[in-house]
Amino acid sequence: MEIKLKVKQQHRYTQQRQLLYDGKAEFYRDGNHVRISYKEDDSGSIVLLDADEKMLELERIGTDIHTKLTFMNKERSKGSIVSEYGTIELAVHTYKYIKKENVIALEYDILADDEVTDGYRIIWSLQEGL
Repeated sequence: MEIKLKVKQQHRYTQQRQLLYDGKAEFYRDGNHVRISYKEDDSGSIVLLDADEKMLELERIGTDIHTKLTFMNKERSKGSIVSEYGTIELAVHTYKYIKKENVIALEYDILADDEVTDGYRIIWSLQEGL
């Protein structure tokens, strides 16, 4: 089914805000599990989101970069970035992960060699019935 989706991002350290996406998305629900997919307007990248009560898997497939990240509330998990230069393995520390009926919220840091390289808050707002 198609839904309306708005994705907002805020950098945890600079507080810079960005609207990442505002448009239609494919949505699938099976019990507590949801799957959302959409194509970013500016980059043309495909974003796939798989979420349940315990974890969120985020995959972003671009022409040059393929990113896969896993988030679990208050835990450290792994991710990878694949490009023409090879694969970079990284760690993700999730501070908050909340999944509700029409909102998914995430706050996390990206770590390389146990050093914080970036941190973000992302909110996916879902609206069924276009």
